[in-house]
Amino acid sequence: MVPAFVVPVDEIPLTGNGKLDRAALPPAETALPVSRRPENPEERLLCDLFAETLGLAEVGAEDNFFDLGGHSLLATRLINRLRAETGRELSIRTLFDAPVVADLARHVPQGAAVAPVRAAAAPRPERVPLSPAQRRLWFFDRFAGPNSVYNMSFAVRFTGPLRVEPLRAALGDLLDRHESLRTTVVEHHGEPYQRIRDAEGLPFRTVVTSEAALPQLLAAASAHVFDLETELPVRAVLHETAPEHHVLLLLLHHIAADGWSLGPLARDLSTAYRARAAGDAPQWTSTPVQYADYTLRLLDRDPDTGVDHWARILHGAPEVLQLPLDRPRPPVSAHRGETVPFTLDAALHARLNRLAATTRTSLFMVVHTAVAALLHRVTLGRYAADCVSVLGILGISAAAETLTELETTVREYANS
Repeated sequence: MVPAFVVPVDEIPLTGNGKLDRAALPPAETALPVSRRPENPEERLLCDLFAETLGLAEVGAEDNFFDLGGHSLLATRLINRLRAETGRELSIRTLFDAPVVADLARHVPQGAAVAPVRAAAAPRPERVPLSPAQRRLWFFDRFAGPNSVYNMSFAVRFTGPLRVEPLRAALGDLLDRHESLRTTVVEHHGEPYQRIRDAEGLPFRTVVTSEAALPQLLAAASAHVFDLETELPVRAVLHETAPEHHVLLLLLHHIAADGWSLGPLARDLSTAYRARAAGDAPQWTSTPVQYADYTLRLLDRDPDTGVDHWARILHGAPEVLQLPLDRPRPPVSAHRGETVPFTLDAALHARLNRLAATTRTSLFMVVHTAVAALLHRVTLGRYAADCVSVLGILGISAAAETLTELETTVREYANS
């Protein structure tokens, strides 16, 4: 990601614990002048939501969302915020077609706002089905056999006094607060369902080691193979490398969380640890929507899984793309990928941005299309000329979050 703003500072502000003091950082401000002030309620609302989403002090009615640093992920957040404020629906496509506040305001439905539907707790059936995202991961687990492909590991280094028992209790608080962290999968007549277990304690152990041995220990712990039927999809290991020097490894299976979950997970763990270290239980200021309730609402709203649509679109697509490889393709994937870094110069980056603007798409869409065209070219065009078959093998993940109140929930909402 290219940063939308670069703000020079004389020094990095730190808290008393030596951490980055985000509250003391100066606000990011665009060098672009603010255009005219809003003239009607729709423009005022959108100016406020643009500024909030983009982290700006002020946005004018003639300002362009993408010129101010917006991208597709922030576009999703903006649409969600508009829905939460008004109950009115706008599509992402509409924002791309009309990224200027005044233009977008003309697309906001008129009339009384509809109260947004909340994913509140409701009576649950005896068996809660898996969400589409959970079902994909469960299927892969059963199809591929025991594996650690969808493990998510995060290591955090602590310098200074750290009390183990309050940390252990705080991890238990996470289990109690987020049902997804204590959800396993059970089958009934061949169908998988969510089983929400009691918050009996997150698997947690401590290890005394050295800095030299730490990387190998972290790698070994991160390769743990979860049993989705019998094990909680989360565990933690605290490594002590020296007095008052610790590294906490938090390991989750993707079926319980996604990248968006890291924010609420870190905030809740910090809140709980501070409370437990003071001898208290955490006093939460809000109650997160539980993933089981979201699943039921999602399936009730849209029971169609899209299988028929994609079976029709991908009919005739090759199972394996015949690329001109320099070595034989292994019969079984080892799931060991590689990252190949490269740099696009500023001039090319600017041209890509202009292309995205003129085609009313995002930079990601332009680059995605370029990769598809490249694959079509290197396969000598032996597949469909319109690249549908090639596009079918380009897997991407996107956050499927649609409700603002889900932002505090640890969950798996990725749409692949």
